[in-house]
Amino acid sequence: MSLKARIHSNEPLSDSEPGSLRQLEDLERERSRCSLSESLMKLENEWRDRSRYAVILKGALSVIRQIPAEILADIFLHCRDNDLDAVKYFIQNPRVAPMLLTHVSSRWRQVSHGTPRLWDRFYLPTTKDPLVNLPLVKQILERSSALPLHVRLGQDSDFWLTRDTDAGAFGVVFQQNIRIEHLQFRMRSVTFPQHAFEHGKPFHHLTSLRLELPPFFDVASILSLFTNAPRLQLLEVIAKGRLGSSLVPVLPWSQLTYIKLDLPVDFVHARRILVQCKSVEQCDLGELTEGDEDFAPLQCICRLDRLEQFTFTSDAAVPEAFLGGFSFPSLLHLTILSAGLTLNTLPNLHHHSQFNLTHLRLHCVNLYGEELLQFLYHLSTLQVLELEWCCVDDSLFEAFTYSPVTFTPLLVLPQLQILKIGDETTDLDGLLLTTMLESICTHSGGRNLAFPVLGEVHLYLEGPLFSAEVEDRLAAVCATSVVVDHVQRSRA
Repeated sequence: MSLKARIHSNEPLSDSEPGSLRQLEDLERERSRCSLSESLMKLENEWRDRSRYAVILKGALSVIRQIPAEILADIFLHCRDNDLDAVKYFIQNPRVAPMLLTHVSSRWRQVSHGTPRLWDRFYLPTTKDPLVNLPLVKQILERSSALPLHVRLGQDSDFWLTRDTDAGAFGVVFQQNIRIEHLQFRMRSVTFPQHAFEHGKPFHHLTSLRLELPPFFDVASILSLFTNAPRLQLLEVIAKGRLGSSLVPVLPWSQLTYIKLDLPVDFVHARRILVQCKSVEQCDLGELTEGDEDFAPLQCICRLDRLEQFTFTSDAAVPEAFLGGFSFPSLLHLTILSAGLTLNTLPNLHHHSQFNLTHLRLHCVNLYGEELLQFLYHLSTLQVLELEWCCVDDSLFEAFTYSPVTFTPLLVLPQLQILKIGDETTDLDGLLLTTMLESICTHSGGRNLAFPVLGEVHLYLEGPLFSAEVEDRLAAVCATSVVVDHVQRSRA
């Protein structure tokens, strides 16, 4: 009898027939498990999709996306390093702003491209292929709109520039002459194409010009490009070639506030330049030389009322009439390097100027201590005195040695805070030196009536050691907080 017939009858089931029923139940449970797996897989896929969407929503609701474009642009400006010497903006480095900002998102790219101030300064190196930087240069100039430009042009390799440079990025930049505000120009090749730039172009916004030119380069040929710069205030030239007499009357010297000429200039031309610099505040003449013309004194004293810092270097003897023809009533810092001065040069300068000098540095100056003391007597406002390989002798040590028993000190500098001495030990009297240092250390803290605020003495002594007694006394004063021997170990 079949199973179906038995189900519709009252006959009992056999022993084998319940197993068939259990198989049916197993199949039913298996079907249920498959249905649950499919449902679970479906739920997992749905959860994964919604998780991705949640991440997108979180990004859309982030604070940075709610910042207005104007504020975001200001943040971008703080991301950029404004020092042209620190960052080379034309190197396409995605890790450096402003290029970095264009690779974050489409909105950041849109904001950065629409912020002209983010692209108004850049560094442009020269390359052997004059067209390498051209597309990027044009993009940067377009993004910077009409803003004044801060540009650094650099020739970092020793290849020779050729006529093809006319079509390169240099020419494109110089076509924006009326927009250039700050220009740094560094060259290493002598064969720079003068035809690449037109003479007489106006630089209406140019306020600072820094040039570093190669040896034997015609300085006048490059400086003559900038004679029409009515707002120029800062001029810095580093070169080995001479300035040339033709440029002295044509450059806008009268409006300059900062001058650094690290190139050979004879005393006659240097004086012709200085008499025109009525607005100069800082002046550095790096290499004064003797000239072919006779140096005659000026008919009247030339006053430079705004000059506060004056530095000059000369391997030749400085004519007394050079400094004697000027008056610097506002002078605060005076630095003289490798120069030969006559006996009355500095006292006469003070007599004409009556300045309140706060910082005096003399390096390898042909001047004795007694001659220096005649000048120091008038400098009651002096705060820092640096004497490097000059003026350091017995008279100077005696003048700075304070003794309460002495009724009248030889020298009084009531505002002197720092004294720096550098010289060869073979030229010094070690006993007088240590006696001076011991007196300064013993009477520091206001107990020194001659130098009441002198709190730092820096020694830069080179050469062999002093005697054992002197070295022991020197080590004792250097153990204090007043005296510092910067090269003691190298001498030992």
